[in-house]
Amino acid sequence: MKNLLLYFLLCCSTILVPSCKDKYHITGTAYDGEVADGAQIHIKQEINGEWHTLNSCEILHGNFSMEGDVDTTLLTALFIDDIPTQPLVLEGGKIEVSIQPQIIRITGTEHNDKLNEFIIYKERMENHLAKLYREMNSTTTTTNDNTKQTAIQDSITTAMHRFRSGIEAFILDNHHTLLGPCVFRLLCSTLPSPSMTPQIVRLTSNAPDKFLNSPYVKAYMEKAQKNSNNESDKK
Repeated sequence: MKNLLLYFLLCCSTILVPSCKDKYHITGTAYDGEVADGAQIHIKQEINGEWHTLNSCEILHGNFSMEGDVDTTLLTALFIDDIPTQPLVLEGGKIEVSIQPQIIRITGTEHNDKLNEFIIYKERMENHLAKLYREMNSTTTTTNDNTKQTAIQDSITTAMHRFRSGIEAFILDNHHTLLGPCVFRLLCSTLPSPSMTPQIVRLTSNAPDKFLNSPYVKAYMEKAQKNSNNESDKK
């Protein structure tokens, strides 16, 4: 699945947000040719490196549904059989899942709508950058037009800056929700090792304790500080 990379977001699934006990109802459609009837849909939560099934159902005639009670807001994963495909925020309300070729959309509740918007933004920016890199490769191999190559490189630099800024804005806007720490992990996964880059400093310097004490953020900051101390000792 194209969205399998979003598996990285799921490390923060143990973050709990207090709420009143409520009922969730998940309905979904799986388009022909993408997922066969009889496939199992699972909602799983990752705890200490292990997946725990919270609910399951079977796809029948391209449809599936499940419901249950929830008294906290959880970041979970939607599994198709044994494959994690997309983060799903388990919270009270009606959650709609659409499984299409190479695309999964999860909407219907506040956090799922917000996460879905971010995923669409991420996909759009990644596709745009991929197109620019293809243009650069094509130009480099077929022509010596330095002016055109420079223009494409400038477009890549601009798009990368806009993409990083968009991710940063999403994290800052969600400092107080379970989505912020998860996208923070996605950002950090692109770094060669935990380090206090200027962007990481901006994201953490005025962050609330809830964000800083979330499992991944706390572990990352400890490793980054240790790496920073080791670098200082070498000087």
